[in-house]
Amino acid sequence: MNTTSKQRSRRSGSESLSKNPVQIRAIKAKERKRFETLMGEYHYLGEGHSGGETMRMVAERDGEWVGLLMWGSACYRLKPRDEFIGWTATQRASRQKLVVQNRRFALLAERGQQPNLASHILGAAVRELPNLWYEGFGYEPLLAETFTDIEAFEGCKRRLKSAAGAG
Repeated sequence: MNTTSKQRSRRSGSESLSKNPVQIRAIKAKERKRFETLMGEYHYLGEGHSGGETMRMVAERDGEWVGLLMWGSACYRLKPRDEFIGWTATQRASRQKLVVQNRRFALLAERGQQPNLASHILGAAVRELPNLWYEGFGYEPLLAETFTDIEAFEGCKRRLKSAAGAG
């Protein structure tokens, strides 16, 4: 086994992060009402409605729902992101759909009850996102972005990485 394969296998899931790994999957059509009800109950902004391509995911641990995520098309212009990527206006117009945004993220556990659960879920979700997005929409995103309301979640800091290079 070469070094790249070893590195990839070490990072391929959340098993190394927990004895009870977090599994991420897209919700089934029959689960949508449950998803929306729980998102409305647990997310401080409510369930939310996303325009464009939207993917709703559930994080499960031992068969129980422990988190919810909703991903969708990113906003058209975001100066820091656009400067980071370095796309011209023409490139941005043709590649915009390759950037997806985490619209909602809700933990279904009390704050502090399961330390690092949010990090485990977000990490697992970003690893699964390219494959799930491809299955749902026929292409893989190049960049996934998420934002935290620092006034609502003081002390929360997330270091984010793209799913792939944004060239």
